[in-house]
Amino acid sequence: MQTDPSNAKQPITLVYKSITQADGLTNLPFKLDVYLPCGPLPLEELQQPATNNTSPSNGSSAVVYFHGGGLTVGNRKSWFPAWLQKRVNAAGHFFISADYRLIPLGLSTAHEVLEDIKDVFSFICSSEFEEALAKGLSSSDDGTTTPKSQLRIDPNRIAVAGTSSGGTCAYLAAKHVEPKPRVLLSLYAAGGDFFTSHWLSPKATVFFRGREMLDPSAYSTWVYPLSTEERSTIVSDSPNTYFPLDHPTTPGWPSNPRSKLAQLYLQLGNYLDYYTGQHEPSLSAALRGALHSAQAQAQSGSQSEIDANAKEFVDLIPERHRHLFPQLLVDSFWPPTFFYHGASDSAVPVQETRNMYDLVRKAKAAAASTHRRQAGADASAIGSLGSGPYNELDRQLDSETEAEVHLIIREGEEHSFDYAPDAEVKFKEDFDRMARFLYRYLRRG
Repeated sequence: MQTDPSNAKQPITLVYKSITQADGLTNLPFKLDVYLPCGPLPLEELQQPATNNTSPSNGSSAVVYFHGGGLTVGNRKSWFPAWLQKRVNAAGHFFISADYRLIPLGLSTAHEVLEDIKDVFSFICSSEFEEALAKGLSSSDDGTTTPKSQLRIDPNRIAVAGTSSGGTCAYLAAKHVEPKPRVLLSLYAAGGDFFTSHWLSPKATVFFRGREMLDPSAYSTWVYPLSTEERSTIVSDSPNTYFPLDHPTTPGWPSNPRSKLAQLYLQLGNYLDYYTGQHEPSLSAALRGALHSAQAQAQSGSQSEIDANAKEFVDLIPERHRHLFPQLLVDSFWPPTFFYHGASDSAVPVQETRNMYDLVRKAKAAAASTHRRQAGADASAIGSLGSGPYNELDRQLDSETEAEVHLIIREGEEHSFDYAPDAEVKFKEDFDRMARFLYRYLRRG
């Protein structure tokens, strides 16, 4: 497919499913935006040598992206990573950004969000997607004819990406969707370690990006139990809006009240109740008790540190919710993953990414070790993965063309640092590196 790069910012919007509201009369459309490729591969810097990780295919590659917002606010255009979309399209891939249900409206939880994530992947691999996209292209009347084969998504060449809570969606997709994502890009993703005080402990002082503590009574509409209206209304689109820079008290801060819900639930220490729907009894309270016990043992010296994935936490989570906890999902089939995070992130602590990075790296190492033993190789060869400090990636892993797990932590950077006005200049090398990583696994064999 060949399109004018100047038009790459204009997506084609499709409806991937509809849900009937509680009134039984209103249908809520769930939308995704499709940004067309600008390829084939005009950027020499993205070219990589052929690998054994790809195979011939019939169809186009795609990156499916999920927006942030704490799962409580936003839409497919919110906190949009233009730097990623441009590079993905320039490398010849579709870039697809999707809406999903927002908690807690309509009693939505991560269970329903996961349903939406699955439906996105099912839709983009269906003939319905091809037909809807072809119709959208014809209505754009750009004078070009696109072969139908190039409107088809190759199920073997799909990446998933997400920022913040959108990264949680990406983690869930990595484990639960079909077709399985070929590669994952985690941008300061939430959910890499839910068993910490950040998620479980009530806060009494400023903790979230320097923003003021919230008065729960001002948000009673969204505090459990929800009002009748909020319980019955499903929402998948709540744009992020901001006060003007000359606002007398909160210049440039979020103005959509829903944008503060994740902060509120973190402040109250009960985010996971809303995430899972487990309010009575409170899942957060149960896990908080286990955390306090683990902290006491660590302070007494009976254990050196708190195990972020300890059985004591897992046993407290009802079986029906465990598949929503990314740190419990990592196995040898986890896709190649690139992690990116700011060391000073106060919205999603960097330890979450470090925990997921460790889990994925160990799973890959164990799988490689097993494979090498089966092949008659010396199992000790897997030691090339190393165990050095997190900010020295190249000393820990094999060469960039071989390693399946990458981590970059940027010192001094807060949440959403890749959206800063100077980010393209400051982090260009990082952005290009992530684009190359995606391309390596999405290219045709």
